Amino acid sequence: RIFFLLIILLLSSCSVVVSTPSSRFISPEAKGKLGAHDISLGVSGSTEVVLVTSGVTPGQQIKNPLKLDRSYTGLAGGNMGILEKLDLYITAPLESTPMLGFKYQILGDAENKAKKGNHSLAITGAFGQVTKTVQELELFNIQTDEIKNTNRQRDTSLIYGYRMREHNLFYTGISYSEVNLDGYVVQGPNVGSNYDYDTEILGAHLGFMNHGDSYFVKVEASVQQTQWTNTGKQAFGFIGAQFGLRWGNE
Repeated sequence: RIFFLLIILLLSSCSVVVSTPSSRFISPEAKGKLGAHDISLGVSGSTEVVLVTSGVTPGQQIKNPLKLDRSYTGLAGGNMGILEKLDLYITAPLESTPMLGFKYQILGDAENKAKKGNHSLAITGAFGQVTKTVQELELFNIQTDEIKNTNRQRDTSLIYGYRMREHNLFYTGISYSEVNLDGYVVQGPNVGSNYDYDTEILGAHLGFMNHGDSYFVKVEASVQQTQWTNTGKQAFGFIGAQFGLRWGNE
C-alpha cells in the first residue's frame, strides 16, 4: 500500500520548468545600415529552473525551493540594422522565453566599416514574456495539476570588442537580468495554489567571432549567478557556440 501511495503522490505532482540562457552571442558592433541583417543557430548554456508543486496545501501559496542545474539548449537568433549604430535583435531559446531587444553602439566603427584595430562598445536591452499552461500526462486516470504559468525576463548588458584582425573580433561584457516566474493551479489536487518567484541575475562573458562576407562563427564562455526567491544564490559556468548567415553588409 505504501508503494502505491508513493506512486500516486508522485503522479499527482506537477513541475514547472524554465531556463535562463547565459550565452547570448551578442557582439558589440552594429550592422551599420538599414536592412543589413543576419540569422543564426547555436547551443547556449542555461540555468535550468524547476518548481515542483507537490507537498503543498491546496489554495495556499507555494514556497518550495527551486531546483537549479546547469543545462544546454538550442538558441535561434537574428539581428537587423535600423540606423548606423542601432540594431534590433531577437533571441529565441528552445526551452525559454524569446526576447526582443535593441543594441546601440556608442564607440567604434560599425560592422560594415570595422577594420583591424577597431575598438567597439555597445549597450543592449531586451524584454520577453510568455504565458502557457503546464500539465503532466495523466496515467491510470489519476488527476494531475494544470498550471497557468507566466515567465517574464528583462535583460541589459554592456559589451566591449576589439578586432585583432580584420575578420576576427574578440568581445567581452557584463549583464544584468531580472526574471519573474508566477502562476497558479487552475485544476487538479492543488487547485487554487499559486506562486511568485523572482531573481536578479549577474552575468559575464568572453567571446570570439570569425566571419566572412556571408557567414560568421562565434564561441563564447560565460558565467551566470542567480538568487531566486526561497532558494538562495547559485552560479554556473558555460561554453557555447553559434553559426550564422548574414546579408547586406557591403
